[in-house]
Amino acid sequence: MNNPALPVVNEIKLFGEMKLDFIELTVEYPKATPNQIVKDKNEIVNLLSSYNMSLITHAPWFFHLAHPYKSVSKAFMREFLKVLELTYILNASKLTVHVEPVEGIPSIYYNALRWRMIRKFRENIAELVKNSMKYGVTICLENLDDKSMTLKELKEIFEDIDGLWFTLDAGHAYISRGSMEYIDQIINDLKQKVKHIHVHDNMGREDLHLPIGAGRIEWNRFFKSISKIGYSNTLTLEIHSIDRDYIRISRDKVLKLLS
Repeated sequence: MNNPALPVVNEIKLFGEMKLDFIELTVEYPKATPNQIVKDKNEIVNLLSSYNMSLITHAPWFFHLAHPYKSVSKAFMREFLKVLELTYILNASKLTVHVEPVEGIPSIYYNALRWRMIRKFRENIAELVKNSMKYGVTICLENLDDKSMTLKELKEIFEDIDGLWFTLDAGHAYISRGSMEYIDQIINDLKQKVKHIHVHDNMGREDLHLPIGAGRIEWNRFFKSISKIGYSNTLTLEIHSIDRDYIRISRDKVLKLLS
């Protein structure tokens, strides 16, 4: 995944030199907004081709489809649709969207009327999936923690919305309970819906996005679990480190575990 504070073209060159298979482009302020990316479209497409890399996209994690103010949630939907259109323009196959983040939602609304927030989110994500079908783009919903959406609620939303798939974020699953058993449960319960995976490490409390092996997640167990369900699709190293060499180190660790 790119760092949206850095030019997208430079990020592609970095990952290309690392011989990664694809970039997950998080379409975010300040240097990876739709308008900025469209301006560099030709160079981006040519670079991807030269490195034999593909591309998928990721919507900003801080967008709120279930914001209690209707005008605000509509504004977020308009921005989501810009990311969806960009995904199509760049010939990307998948767009990952977070479940509703707790950050930014007024606590009185979240605590007292959580069921309404979940219902509103489901309505808007269904609309986004409907729009995605016009472009031939797959929408993948990413798990956060239990406060944002429980496993039960995730299962219900996948049952209700045809055409919605799952981005399994191992780091987010671990901070929910600090438990490998819970990650196994998510994998087993949603194995038919997993279309993409994020890997990054943490200590079981905060969403640190550490390199693989720098936290407490049992990666050998994790990869055995996804192997058991026959998973063979895309996997993103979502390592947020100033020293980008840790992406390469994490890549090598993952390849060793996979082999």
